[in-house]
Amino acid sequence: MSRMSIRHHVTRMVADAAKQLRRAAFPGIVEFAREEQIHLHLATLQLAKLAYFHRAAEVFLGKHIRPSPLVREVLRRIRIDEELCRRLAETGPSDSGAEWSVAVYSNLLSPSERRPRGQFFTPRYIADFMATWAMQSARDRVLDPGTGPGTLLASAYRRLAKLGARDPSSRLAGVEISPLAPTFAALALAPHTQRRPTIHASDFLTGFRVPRRRYDAVIGN
Repeated sequence: MSRMSIRHHVTRMVADAAKQLRRAAFPGIVEFAREEQIHLHLATLQLAKLAYFHRAAEVFLGKHIRPSPLVREVLRRIRIDEELCRRLAETGPSDSGAEWSVAVYSNLLSPSERRPRGQFFTPRYIADFMATWAMQSARDRVLDPGTGPGTLLASAYRRLAKLGARDPSSRLAGVEISPLAPTFAALALAPHTQRRPTIHASDFLTGFRVPRRRYDAVIGN
């Protein structure tokens, strides 16, 4: 299946799933629309895309990912096209969960859909440079206040491993407002480790409470 035919298939399946969500009309749709400040019609389309991303991520990793409550409710109310999820799982890089996330998420959600949340993805070479500059010890604890797909945390993981950290994932934390926060967490460090960084599902600017744990470096774009 060509990239163009995949895009057409995505458009058709997402539109069908959005119709199913509008018929279901559960409270989460209204709340999501209000938080995103978008019309209900657009909210159902975006939620359908998030559900497809989550399922494609499970196919990519070959295992179940516990979704956020909102994504779980969406998945319960729509029919997922498993063949499309398999195709999506094959479209991104296979050697980096974070880079796969960027590729597939960018294909599913347009720049205009990502812009209100400030979702601009850091290229890997810049993320690696930032991690190298900010982190000088294997004992450093790192926070990314806007994790997204986890590109910066993946770079931080590689930097800590190079510095000799025994368990780099335990020294990483992030904050992510998207309903896909648990999905991004599962993908961020794959396939280097099965462990996940700690991702707090919150708005860093208005809802995140800094834990007592001290951070040695904060990296973000």
